[in-house]
Amino acid sequence: MNLLDGLVANSTNYDLSFKFLVDYSTPPVLGLSSENIGSEMYNSNALKYIIGHQEITNVILTANWTAYLEGAKYFGHRSGDNPTFNYLGKPVKKDSAYKIFGQQLEATVSALSGAGKNVFICMPVPTYDVNVSKAVRLLRMTGRDPNSALGYSLNDYTNVNAGLIKVFTKISSEHQNTAIIPLQLFLSTNGTSMVAEGTNSLYKDAHHLSSFGSTFIGRQVSEIVAGH
Repeated sequence: MNLLDGLVANSTNYDLSFKFLVDYSTPPVLGLSSENIGSEMYNSNALKYIIGHQEITNVILTANWTAYLEGAKYFGHRSGDNPTFNYLGKPVKKDSAYKIFGQQLEATVSALSGAGKNVFICMPVPTYDVNVSKAVRLLRMTGRDPNSALGYSLNDYTNVNAGLIKVFTKISSEHQNTAIIPLQLFLSTNGTSMVAEGTNSLYKDAHHLSSFGSTFIGRQVSEIVAGH
């Protein structure tokens, strides 16, 4: 997922400005890391920076959350379905993944909301087992509609992300200044996920938004943030 392009493209329309605190393979949650062993320190420093700057009033937390929690299984592979994140430097076991994730996300949100920040947690975008950008081009060449060929029911999305939705719902209900941004709804039509708008692919691979896709949903995300 990449919201950078879309948020920047729509920032002036909503009198917003953005600062991105992002590191590779780093879930934006205190105490957690993945392939990047520096994640814990990075997130701790990012939190200190955010709390120390009063001009920062809104914080957007976004990641391919379920990929961290479910591992390669999330992308349709047959093996490697263990969580792909660590807690305090140690690999997290499958049976405790959601509990640890929930407790650490709660700690992160509590620290931010306690400092007077509005917190927005983004649901992950729908993901696919193919390179969407390439598939869209091939389907267009053969006269087929990419959305009909690749799109799937949002009920399936909800089932795949059920554990995540439970964690997010609990946390958002306990903090008045915390909201969930349903990115999946911005990338769907009539209850079915979308991969293209006209001739433009919304994704650059199986799970990252293209610049067009980011801009496509950036207006709706900016509108939610500006409304708080």
